[in-house]
Amino acid sequence: MGKKSRKVSGNKLNKNAYIAMLALEDYGFTGDYSVTSMYRTPEINIAVGGKPESLHLHGNAIDIGVQPGDDQALIEFIKTRAGKKWLKDFNVYYEDETDKPGA
Repeated sequence: MGKKSRKVSGNKLNKNAYIAMLALEDYGFTGDYSVTSMYRTPEINIAVGGKPESLHLHGNAIDIGVQPGDDQALIEFIKTRAGKKWLKDFNVYYEDETDKPGA
């Protein structure tokens, strides 16, 4: 595991989304993860195929990982009791891209 970085720059990320990511360690996850998307401008949201009502447009969403397996440790954590509690406590939506047809 590499050194963990908790630096988030910019003022467009909703503080609750940031707090949810910081709280991972309090819930028992000590691995690494990569944040690939947070706040998006409408232009970027269109370019990446985001939905018009995307929470990213308001800084209320964080995407992790780029390819299946990038953040496998976090995915496995989310399947545990503590991970499910973290999802519920922070109202985190989790979609496993590997469960989709063609993945």
